[in-house]
Amino acid sequence: MITSPRAIVWLTGYFALPTERPFALVVPQRGGPFAFVPGVEWEAAAQVPTLEEVWRYYEYPGPLPPLSRNSSPGWNWSWIQGW
Repeated sequence: MITSPRAIVWLTGYFALPTERPFALVVPQRGGPFAFVPGVEWEAAAQVPTLEEVWRYYEYPGPLPPLSRNSSPGWNWSWIQGW
């Protein structure tokens, strides 16, 4: 998982200024890279040809902060929209 905006631009050609919203590039061992972006970035990120997939999450404030579920056992990606 890469969260540096400079590294994401260099690796994908996609520029985003994440400010307070979590934004990440995930490069799995198998398969292509995908981005984890806030909903407001989804349309722009989905146009980037170097990204195999773009996953979006609901904006905070909401029922849970965007990354709060990854700290519990059995965490899954099913709450992320766009995949």
